[in-house]
Amino acid sequence: MHKTQRHVFIDYLRGFLVALVVLDHACHAYTEHYSKFWFFPDFEHSIIFDIFHLHNDSFMMPSLFFLAGLFILPSLKRRGYLSFAKERFLRLVIPYIVGLPLISPLLSYPRYVLNENPSIGYWQYVTEVWVHRLQAGPFWFLYYLVLLSTITVVLYAVVPKIFTFLGKFAEWLIAKPLRGFAVFCFISSLILSISDLIWGAPWWIGWWADYKFFYVRGSRFILKAFYFFLGAGFSQIVILDNEAFWEQLSNNWQKWALFTLGVAACYMGYTLEFFDEGVYSDHIRYYIAEQRAYNADWADVLVGFWPIFFEHAPKVLLRTTLLGIFICSQLVTYSAVFYRFLNKGSLQWASLAAAAYGIYIIHEPFVVWSHWFFYGGQAPLIIRFIVSGFGALFISWLIVNKVLLRLPGFKRIL
Repeated sequence: MHKTQRHVFIDYLRGFLVALVVLDHACHAYTEHYSKFWFFPDFEHSIIFDIFHLHNDSFMMPSLFFLAGLFILPSLKRRGYLSFAKERFLRLVIPYIVGLPLISPLLSYPRYVLNENPSIGYWQYVTEVWVHRLQAGPFWFLYYLVLLSTITVVLYAVVPKIFTFLGKFAEWLIAKPLRGFAVFCFISSLILSISDLIWGAPWWIGWWADYKFFYVRGSRFILKAFYFFLGAGFSQIVILDNEAFWEQLSNNWQKWALFTLGVAACYMGYTLEFFDEGVYSDHIRYYIAEQRAYNADWADVLVGFWPIFFEHAPKVLLRTTLLGIFICSQLVTYSAVFYRFLNKGSLQWASLAAAAYGIYIIHEPFVVWSHWFFYGGQAPLIIRFIVSGFGALFISWLIVNKVLLRLPGFKRIL
């Protein structure tokens, strides 16, 4: 009982991250710059929501993957291969199979009505349109976790020393905190920089252009895998039981918070100031795609690559470097803050934590249909955001907490 109480801040942090996911989806439609990347933007925007989005979008998903990795090896060792596979199937595959036809069409229907056919009914849309344009929507999180979980099981069975190495790396990171944090930032920034140049910042990649069963965000999927396996490395050194580490980290939460605020100012200020002037340049991505399409010789590709690289890469690389540092500092800072202030029982936080997974799965239709309800209307932006964000969060929590978690089958999955 004492051990669970000591680690309760991790559950609360996970619940907080899922709440940020909901609020981030709600603010997309109203951002000044990033609404162009959202599939259902509104007419009115505010840069305040861009700032909020830059805060959320940076670290919430990498952090969730880190937490998933933190618990995967203990679960595998405790359950064994067969029980672990069954648990993964129930927790990840079943929600995908059920949620894909029930939830995904609700996300794309409003846009189709507004842009293509205002008279089409929902059932007609599902049976005649959506079945030919299948999209996983928010369920990418599930199939990517299935993939990473499968890789983990295979590696653990075939070359378990990999996780011993990851554990030693994690141990070095905390034994040399300043140097370790610098290395953490460097690896994160390097992954982001390479991924961004190859695939572009906001774009998704995968297979089957019309049937997007397995699509991931090109600039982030490798970073999320890195955080996932880094979490697995920290589980090898039983980081949650290292009270001395957590006490030292939490005692310095103010320093970490100030550092993170400074990085946030640099990253957000630079990104928003030069948003349309190169920080999201796609020239290198287009060049690489074009050369692949023509099966160009690598020697010729490199000759044309370097002029484009030196012209367009510097601004992108400065943004990705700042972003890598920002993500790392946010994860450390929020971990310190939650351990310092929320490492104790709380009915409200416990309720959010218990419902977090279910909230993630069902929340987005409430967000999108709220956007549709307010689309082109006169309501102030703050009201639109509160309804589509906090309203969707509350309704999702209410359904999960008061209904789904009281049903034995759903409770086992969620």
